[in-house]
Amino acid sequence: MIKSKTIRILTMTILIALICCTALIGCTVKLGSFNISFYDGDTEYISIKATELSIVELPAEPTKLGHQFDGWYFDKDVWADEFTANDFLKSREPGDKKVYAKWLATSHTLSFESDNGSVIADKVVIFGEHYKLDVLTKDLYTFLGWMNADNELLTDAAGASIAVWSGGKNQTLTAKWLGGSYTVAFESDNGSVVADKEVILGAHYNLDVPTKANYAFLGWMNADNELLTDGTGASKVVWAEPSNQTLTAKWLGDSYTVAFESDNGSVVADKE
Repeated sequence: MIKSKTIRILTMTILIALICCTALIGCTVKLGSFNISFYDGDTEYISIKATELSIVELPAEPTKLGHQFDGWYFDKDVWADEFTANDFLKSREPGDKKVYAKWLATSHTLSFESDNGSVIADKVVIFGEHYKLDVLTKDLYTFLGWMNADNELLTDAAGASIAVWSGGKNQTLTAKWLGGSYTVAFESDNGSVVADKEVILGAHYNLDVPTKANYAFLGWMNADNELLTDGTGASKVVWAEPSNQTLTAKWLGDSYTVAFESDNGSVVADKE
């Protein structure tokens, strides 16, 4: 009886010792650490230290013009295996890793200023992609394309983009027009002959300057005696007549001084 009790006590003592040793050994096991490198494309964004069986503190989200950040992934260009802060608490095998930023291109809304052309609806375009916009019509004009606020032509006359969309925000585009061409003939009123000139509807123009002895040229007039150019032939406003026209020269004669002999009458001052 005593012997059996002694054996039991000894067995329990051994078991307790084994448990204590196991716990002590477990407390001294050091968890492994490794590097996680975060990439934006082929460029390293940041590298951090991580420890197995721990939550990873993710870096601040990167930014990119025209794009929205959509997470970190192990499989670049496939984007099926996402990396999260809890990955190493689950089944992810520890060790040095590379993860890559996934981006979603943002969309932007374009509205249009047709400059008295036909009305068209707003259009959504995607950053970094080509696009095609509607084409306008306008009496007596030919559509050349759509321009941004800097007057850069973004599309051709068919509305097809010249380059991918890179605006980065919603914008209003303006139509660019080419007016029809018209022939202007000249009546110089005994001045030198001036050859016919082609002008474009809606565009400024520069006309030749005639000469006439003892006269100064002031500009070219239309049939209503409105002066359309200055004395150098430069237009005051864009050409607005959708037809061929004949313009007339406006002259100012040279000035002369007239003196008077009153034949003993009162004195009369000289007159120009």
